[in-house]
Amino acid sequence: MIRIGILVSVFIFNVNVLLPGQILKHKQVPFVRSNDVELKFALMGGMNSIQAGEMDLNLDGYVDLILFDRVGDVLLPLIYDNVTKDYHYQPEYKHVLPRLKDWVVFKDYNKDGLVDIFASSAHTEPITGIEVYKASVQSGQLEFTKFDIGSKYRILDSKILYFLTGGSATNIAADYSDLLSIDDVDGDGDLDIILFEPGNNRTTWFQNLVIERGYGLDTLVYMYSKSCYGGFVEDGFTSQIYLSGSKDTCVDFKNPFLETRHSGSTVLSVDLNGDGLHDMLIGDLLSPGLTAVYNGGTKTQAWMTSQRTDWPGPADSVNLAEFNGAFSVDVDHDNLNDIIVSPNDPGRSENSNNVWYYRNTGTSASPKFQLQTKNLFGSEMIDLGSGSDPCFVDYNQDGLIDILVGTVGYFIKGTNKLDARLVLFENVGTKKFPKYKLVDSNYLNFQEYSFGVDAYNGYSPCFGDIDNDGDLDLLVGENSGQFFYCENIAGKGKPFLFNKPIYPYMDLTVNAYSNPVIVDLNRDGLPDIVSGSWLNTNDANGKACGSLYYFQNIGTLGHPAFDPDKFKSPNTNCLGKIIISGISGKSYSAPEVMDFNGNYKIFCGNIFGEVKIISGVENNIQGQFTLDNANYGQLLEGERSRISLADIDDDGILDMVVGNSRGGLAIFETTFKTDGTTKVNQVSDQRFILYPNPSYGNFTIKNEDALEKEMYIMSLDGKLIQHLKIEPNAVLIKDLSYLSSGLYLIRVTTGSQNAFVKWIKR
Repeated sequence: MIRIGILVSVFIFNVNVLLPGQILKHKQVPFVRSNDVELKFALMGGMNSIQAGEMDLNLDGYVDLILFDRVGDVLLPLIYDNVTKDYHYQPEYKHVLPRLKDWVVFKDYNKDGLVDIFASSAHTEPITGIEVYKASVQSGQLEFTKFDIGSKYRILDSKILYFLTGGSATNIAADYSDLLSIDDVDGDGDLDIILFEPGNNRTTWFQNLVIERGYGLDTLVYMYSKSCYGGFVEDGFTSQIYLSGSKDTCVDFKNPFLETRHSGSTVLSVDLNGDGLHDMLIGDLLSPGLTAVYNGGTKTQAWMTSQRTDWPGPADSVNLAEFNGAFSVDVDHDNLNDIIVSPNDPGRSENSNNVWYYRNTGTSASPKFQLQTKNLFGSEMIDLGSGSDPCFVDYNQDGLIDILVGTVGYFIKGTNKLDARLVLFENVGTKKFPKYKLVDSNYLNFQEYSFGVDAYNGYSPCFGDIDNDGDLDLLVGENSGQFFYCENIAGKGKPFLFNKPIYPYMDLTVNAYSNPVIVDLNRDGLPDIVSGSWLNTNDANGKACGSLYYFQNIGTLGHPAFDPDKFKSPNTNCLGKIIISGISGKSYSAPEVMDFNGNYKIFCGNIFGEVKIISGVENNIQGQFTLDNANYGQLLEGERSRISLADIDDDGILDMVVGNSRGGLAIFETTFKTDGTTKVNQVSDQRFILYPNPSYGNFTIKNEDALEKEMYIMSLDGKLIQHLKIEPNAVLIKDLSYLSSGLYLIRVTTGSQNAFVKWIKR
C-alpha cells in the first residue's frame, strides 16, 4: 500500500541528507507461494505473543484491528476496508500510536468516540502501574497524549492510575508480565479494572467512581472495591481454580493446597453466555489452555459459580503450551465480539500457529465460540518462528538478488529446543520487479545443528570471497559466538555449491551471538571478519570500549588465516571504539559494512531495533569511528534488528531488508544511492492512499481529507493514460488490468500542489 503526501510543487528526488527524525517508508515487495499466489501480509514481520484491540485508526468510520506483540513491543495496524471487507497492513500508522511496552488495552474511557490506550507504565515511569494515553484528532489524524490524572489526590506521579484509600491515594500496581482486564463490569457506564495484584492469587476489582461521585467521564478515579472479586482463588502451584460456596465470601484458605503467592495469570472480563453479566477467561503460567469462570451473581456483586477448564469445549479447546492471553474483538465486523488467544510468554510457547481465532457463530444473547484458525493472519506472512537474520545474495548467479534468512528457530512443544534453520527465498521476478518465493526451508541442512548435544541457533549468514577464488563463501554466526564456514567450490559466476561446514572456524569467537561480515576492512587485499555480539566489550582495563569485533586476515592470497586471540593486535574487540546502545551491556550488535566508492560505512542493528550509521572507518581501525545517525529511519520493527542492503530493483537506490526477534521480515527503500550519495524519501502526510502496489491491475484509492483531488495516470514517457477526479473523503476502485506489465507514474494534484508516486502493474 502506498500513502501519498501532498507536496508543494514537483517532488524533488535528490537532496543532500536524511533529515533527523525522517521515517523510512516500507517497500511492498511481493512474496508468493509455490502456486504463485501472493502472501497478503508477507512483510508484517512475524507474530510471537499477540494482544489484540480495536480502534478507528484512519478515521473512516470503520473499526480497525491493532495487534500488539509483547516480543519487541511492536504495534501491527490492520486497517479494515469496508469496500473489500478485508484488512490491509498499513505500517505507517505505527508512527501515529505511542511507544508501548509489555501490555496494552484499547478502550474509550471518556466516551468521546475515540479509543484511548491503557498501558504498562514500566517503560516510562519508576512505578510498575498503569498509564493512559488520551486520543484526540489533530489536523485530520489521531494523536495520543499521556493523560495527567490530576485531581486533589495528587501523589508521586499523577500520570499513573491510582485508587483512593481513606484520605489518601495509592498507585494501582499492575504486574507487567500479566494481562489485566479493563471493562465496565458493574454496568454503570465507566471503565473498571480487574487484575491479579502482584503476589496475590485472587482477582481485585478497582471500581471506577466517576459516575457515582459526579466527576464526569473525562477523568479516572478508582476505589479498591473488592480484594476477592468473584469469590474464587487460583492455586499457587497449579492452574486449578477454587470457587466460593457463597456470594458473600472468598474461598477458605484452610485448603492445604492453596498458597497466597501468585505465579502469573491473565484475565479477560467478558460475557461468555449472553446473560448480561461479566464472566472471565483466565490464563495461567502453568496451563496450556484457558479456564472460563461463569458469573452467577449480579453486576455489582460478581460471584463465579461454575467453571470450564477446557474452554470453549473439548473439540477445540485452547492448547498452546502455557500462559495464554485472551482478547475480545470483532474480527469479522458482524457486530459480535470474537475471541483471539495467543501466548503471553512466548519464550515457553509456540512461536508459529499461535494466534487462535474463535469466531462468535451465535448471537449476542447466545454466544457460541468456534475455532476458525490457529494461525490468524500468520498464514499470509513470512514468519520463521523467533529471530530472523536476513542477507541479500544472488545464490544462483542469475543477476537477481535473493534472500537467505538465518533463524533462532521454531519452538518445539514439550522440549526446551528450537528448530533453527537457514531459509532461502529466490527472486523469481525480474531485474526491475523483484518477487520472492520460498525455495528451501532448510538450506544446507543447518537444522541438524540445532538438534545436537550442543544445540545451535540464532544463525546469522553472510557472504564473501574469503579464500579469494572468485566465488562467494558462506560464514554463519550462531548463539554460542563462534562461526560455521562453508567453502563455495562452484567457481565464479556459477550457482553456489558448498563444502560441508567447518565448525568452529579457526576457533574464532565473540562470546555469544556472532553476527559476521566478510570485508577487507584494512584494504590489503585479504578479506577480514567484522562481527557483532551479544554483549558490549571491555578493554584491558575492564572499561566498556565497543560493540564490534575485528579479526584481521593474516594469511596470504587464497589461504586465509586468523588469530583467535581477539585481544591481540591487529585484532580488536573494540573496533572503532563505538558502543552500540543496549540493556545492561546487551546490545546484540549486528553490522553491515558498505563500500561506497572506496569509503566504508557501517550500518548496525541492535537490541532496540534501531539502525546506527557509523563512518570514519578508513585507515582508522584502531581509532575512534564516528556515529552519524543513532536511529536511522526510525524503524518500528521490534527488538534485535538485523539488516542487509542491496539494490533489489535496479533503480540505483539501496533497499534494506530487516529481520527482528519475531521471525519475520520488512523491506525499506533507503535514502542511499548505490554510490553512497543520499536522497530524501518522499514525506508522507497520510491524506491519500493507493493500494495494493504492486498490483495486477485493480487498486483502491482513498482520499482521506476534505479536499477534492485530481489524479493523472501516465506512462514513464509522459503519455496520459487516465485522468480521474476524486471527491473529498471518497473511495475509488479502478481496474487497469488491460495495461501492460510495467512501471507507471501517478500524479495527484490539489490546486497548485502536486505529488508523484510510482505504481507497478504486474
